[in-house]
Amino acid sequence: MDVAPRAYRLPLRMQTLASLARFGSDRRGNSGGVSDRPKVLFIAGADRSGSTLLDVLLGSVNGFVAVGELSNIWQRGIVEGRLCGCGVPLLACDVWLDVLSSTLGHAPCLKDAEEMLSLRARSTRVRHTRRILQGQRPELGHYLAILSRLYAAIARRTDSTVIVDSSKDPSDAAALSLTPGLDAFVVHLVRDPRAVSFSRRRRPKVQPDTSIPTTMAARSVSRGTADWLAWNLGTELVTRTIRERSMLLRYEDFIRCPEEVIARLITLVDGSEPMLPFSGASEAVVDVSHTVSGNPARFTSGVVHLTVDDEWIVRQPVRDRIVSTAIAAPLMIRYGYPLGVDRMRRRLR
Repeated sequence: MDVAPRAYRLPLRMQTLASLARFGSDRRGNSGGVSDRPKVLFIAGADRSGSTLLDVLLGSVNGFVAVGELSNIWQRGIVEGRLCGCGVPLLACDVWLDVLSSTLGHAPCLKDAEEMLSLRARSTRVRHTRRILQGQRPELGHYLAILSRLYAAIARRTDSTVIVDSSKDPSDAAALSLTPGLDAFVVHLVRDPRAVSFSRRRRPKVQPDTSIPTTMAARSVSRGTADWLAWNLGTELVTRTIRERSMLLRYEDFIRCPEEVIARLITLVDGSEPMLPFSGASEAVVDVSHTVSGNPARFTSGVVHLTVDDEWIVRQPVRDRIVSTAIAAPLMIRYGYPLGVDRMRRRLR
């Protein structure tokens, strides 16, 4: 296992502290208990890195709740009317109706979603990750105040001490690290970029929660690998500021030793030793979740078998593999991925 904890925090700029003071008073009070200061474990990294699986496994731990890609709640949950992980439309789910009503002060509507989408577009973009951390996004305060209320409402409604958010975007992770009223933790989940680019190019999965049949977005090898670089570099900016509350995790280590990884993440966030959701070495029992967005695997419940996905090693065209390796080589070496595919095959087996 190569799961490296981060061990220090850089001081926030005075401008950031001042902005927190300005909007901290906007946060609605709570009556005590678990919702006073929830813990949020944010899964950050590139698409197709196994975040949904990690999310639902953690969500099956006592005291944890998985919410999927929470940043997509306004577009996919309200505007598009997609399904909650429990199988009903998001606004027909009692959990999310209560959470959103508590956050907004009234029943959610399309206008609320449009306003939040506009606010998020102005506040959090991946290219703005560094500026967010430096407190140079003045419009961020109102957005963070709403996030604070949203996370507190989730903790209160689900009676959970840890919220698992698999939104992945480094800009969302940066915003979370500045959100008042909660303790933020980040797990930086990385996967071999050749596997990621293969997954993003092959026949995409069908989304089961749209009104007309749609599939997950496909990307070319060069675009998929460039995204992998951008998302992982952006995530590193965030984890450097909260090193004692972050962990670097390779997907390949997670899928080979899932029980050990889940236990270490629980220790990072909570320090407790709850019952783990595993019924065997590579077998877990997953609860029905209330995830708002993510890979179609979020609708899975019951017994889940965890297996190493090494299809890319056999089926990825040599040209695609060369392109992906050439683009991502510096970070691959940093994360401990061998450039030669034969070495990677031996490691996975």
